[in-house]
Amino acid sequence: MVLQVRNLTTFYFAFEVGRYSLDSPLLLKKFIRMFLILAIVMFLSGIVLLIGGFQLYSYIGIRNVYFAKGLSNEGITGMPGRFTTDIFNIPIVRMGSLYFEPVTLSYFFSAAFVCSYIIKWTKSIVLSVTMTLLMGVAILLTGGKGGMLVLASVLISTLFFKIFSSKFIHFRMISSFWLAAFLSFLIIGVFSNFYGQEYAGPSAAHFDTISQTWTTIVQKPFGHGLAQGGFDQTDASFSDMESTGAESALMSFGYQLGIQGLIALFLCFYEMTKMTISNYFDKEHMVLGFIPFALFAVSLFQLNTYTPQAIVPFMFIAGSLAGFDSRNKERRSI
Repeated sequence: MVLQVRNLTTFYFAFEVGRYSLDSPLLLKKFIRMFLILAIVMFLSGIVLLIGGFQLYSYIGIRNVYFAKGLSNEGITGMPGRFTTDIFNIPIVRMGSLYFEPVTLSYFFSAAFVCSYIIKWTKSIVLSVTMTLLMGVAILLTGGKGGMLVLASVLISTLFFKIFSSKFIHFRMISSFWLAAFLSFLIIGVFSNFYGQEYAGPSAAHFDTISQTWTTIVQKPFGHGLAQGGFDQTDASFSDMESTGAESALMSFGYQLGIQGLIALFLCFYEMTKMTISNYFDKEHMVLGFIPFALFAVSLFQLNTYTPQAIVPFMFIAGSLAGFDSRNKERRSI
């Protein structure tokens, strides 16, 4: 229960920190520069650990990390299963870096890619392009489909938004934003369904969870209670876990708090999106408003989306947009 409460509140706190502490384009760019420096450190550390393999991970204490996670049998004689996966049936060894979790690390690099690609954080085009390419390579090395989906959703939405807002004059800026978001999620949904049917592999459990848990939610629409179901069930088969949201953050939330819980969560992300686009200064900053809905959509396919290490960097950025010019607004209201 403590874990669930942590996940469901941390992203709100991070959003508020960003809103009050990064409340101008200048402060946002300063934060992004520091964040990208940290991303380089994480990338280089990840490369070294990827080359060093289990022996190097053991030296820095991977066994202790997973023991603290409650997984005492992992990281003892070899790398945990989380460090391998396949993409389009191509097996890969995943980079975990200092996160010790390739899945959540992919969200970190996804946020770094978005920052480097969208925000003009430097006057050097060469430096900007180089950083963007490095972050792209870093995401691929993590093999994290969650971070890839968030990134793809934001980039596709950005492309549609620029087309609609520049080519179709009769579209208002806000209308272009919502239409771009809708089309992006439609494309991501269709692609994810295709991937799940043709290349699922280790990801098959995520898609099985969506269908099985939704059936369970419909049977008991008011929910089963906070911290029920998922991976924490005692003596439960994996099939039982899949029907209680074990591989999907959004479905897990729906299983616990029911349909009204799903609606409440959707409204939270909807309100955050409205706040991020209400103070836009230009298209460069407004496209970052796609972040909250991208995270909400991807949480359907991923269990770790709402964990602090995955969602906090995104919430800082989105919160910053919501805070633009907030101080002047407060002065005017006084």
